[in-house]
Amino acid sequence: MIRSKKMLLLALILFIASIVLNFPFPHDQPYGEVIASRWNILTTFENGWDYIGLTTLLIFISSLFFLANSLNKYHGRSILIAIVIVMFAPSMIISTFQKTFATGIMQFPMKEI
Repeated sequence: MIRSKKMLLLALILFIASIVLNFPFPHDQPYGEVIASRWNILTTFENGWDYIGLTTLLIFISSLFFLANSLNKYHGRSILIAIVIVMFAPSMIISTFQKTFATGIMQFPMKEI
């Protein structure tokens, strides 16, 4: 079933990197944009293109390429599952984290008048 373990490991590392760059935490911005802005790196071109979004997309496409080439069977199924995971995992992970471990974060107390 697995043709190359090295390519599968590389695909997994790139896949996780693309998910981490898309975490919408802590301020409803992707984590990659937060890191870039802290290092004073521009996150958008003058014409509106997004550096972090393009980089994340390239990392994700390369992870899909390595995933497809590392498997003997079920290329399509694994790529479809990877796309679904990337679409839904970051927001689900963050909302689960905020509901369980970080209760009260981003909630400000109401002032009494």
